[in-house]
Amino acid sequence: MANIIERTGSDVTFSKEVCERIISLEKQAKEIKKQQDSMKKEILDAMKKHGILKIDNEFLNIAFIPEHATERFDSKTFKKENPDVYDLYAKILKVKPSIRITVK
Repeated sequence: MANIIERTGSDVTFSKEVCERIISLEKQAKEIKKQQDSMKKEILDAMKKHGILKIDNEFLNIAFIPEHATERFDSKTFKKENPDVYDLYAKILKVKPSIRITVK
């Protein structure tokens, strides 16, 4: 995969090998995430059932976080209702370059 991106004039493409590898990795990641979510749900259900708040051993530290209310600042509504004040406190942050891949 030495030439990941191939350029011909104004056309930019990937080799079939690169596309297939990206698709394969994305599918694997989704499947692993599904398995991870399923296992977390099983652990959560078991901890709730048995009243366990914490599991701490040489391999894992798992803490049960009960349902609770939290307060969040609604910046979208605040900006809409108070644009001048919002602009006084809004910060511009730099975001590192990255790519977004969507498998169809």
